Parts: sequence; C-alpha cells; structure tokens
Amino acid sequence: MTQSDGIPFELPLWQAQGLANCKWHGRFQILKRGASVVYFLDGAHTMESLRAAGSWFKRQTAHVESNKVLIFSVTGDRDAAELLAPFAKSGDFALALFCPLIATTPVGQGVKGNFSKAPFIKRLKMTMWKFLSLDNWSIQRDQEEIMRRSKELADLWTSLTPRGEAKVFRSVNHVVDYLDEANELNHVFVTGSLHLVGAFLSLIDPELNSD
Repeated sequence: MTQSDGIPFELPLWQAQGLANCKWHGRFQILKRGASVVYFLDGAHTMESLRAAGSWFKRQTAHVESNKVLIFSVTGDRDAAELLAPFAKSGDFALALFCPLIATTPVGQGVKGNFSKAPFIKRLKMTMWKFLSLDNWSIQRDQEEIMRRSKELADLWTSLTPRGEAKVFRSVNHVVDYLDEANELNHVFVTGSLHLVGAFLSLIDPELNSD
C-alpha cells in the first residue's frame, strides 16, 4: 500500500486479508435489477469523494452501450450547484431523477415472519439501512417542502444542462418502479447522499434480507 505522501508500506497479512474481504454496502456497490437496470451506488457527498465516485462510474460503464441515468440528492446546507455541476458538465447523463429521501416501502419487506424473530445480523442490517433511509434534514419538513427541494434540484440540473432531462418523483420507491419498466439497458448512478443510497438499498439490495 501507499501512504498519502506516496511512500509504500507493508501491511500484516491479516490486515491485507481483512481489506481484501471487506464489503462496504453503499460504497462502489453494483447491483443488477432485472434485465434492464444496473445500479451503481456510492454515498459520496463531498466534492473530492464525488469526483472519485464519478470516475469509478465512468470506468465501469465506459465500454457498454446504455442509457446513463443520474439519481442525486444533497442534504443540509451543502452547495447543490457546486456538487452537481461536474456531472452536468460531463455530458454523460441524458436523464437525471430526483426525489425525497423517503423509501416508502418497509425495509423489512420480504422477510418472512416477525421482524423481532429474524436472526440478529439480519435485523442489524435492516435497522442500519432503515436509519440511513430516514434523513433528519428531510423528515422534519412537510411533504410539500420536501418535494420543493427535489424540484429545485431538477430545475438546477436543467439549467446546468439545457439538453438534459430531469424528472421528479415522490419517493425512492416511485423511482425504482419507473426504472423497472425500462425496455433498454440503463446504468443508474445513485450518489450525493448516504441517506439516498440507504433508501435505495433498503428496497433493492437482496443481501439486506439475507442471513
């Protein structure tokens, strides 16, 4: 490995094996859903991390003919224009989708039996992503305020990319349903907020309901 100053250093074998076997949901994660949709999810929410996530998405999809779709959100007082501009300028995305950070479908859906009787690891996974899918910044506002924020992001996108298309949905579940109906291959990049990624994973990641 290499330190931040570029000086190589060695790791003990057990640490190297741990890093090699580590799986971090919501970071450089790829999930295929059906025959037409492939999700690329990364919870990057700073300029530096979004730049790295964007480069990763571009490498992963560079040699595949598909529609490129961006799903983006920001929370708190982050500068949406600054964070969204690089994606708009890239020209990679013909369509951008925006929605509140609300999943609407119960995180435990698909789990047979009572949640409290599910294995501990399963309950831990479900609870973790349920928490991330509920963004405190959003849920404190009423529905119209939440939708207004999503519409502002859509307007910002179209102002940055006059030829780009933007759509606004009332929840993450509505976005998933919309993409499920696609007839062509869509590579979907979900980024900008860990809460956004958490909401999507609570709906589309089968491992969250596995033991």
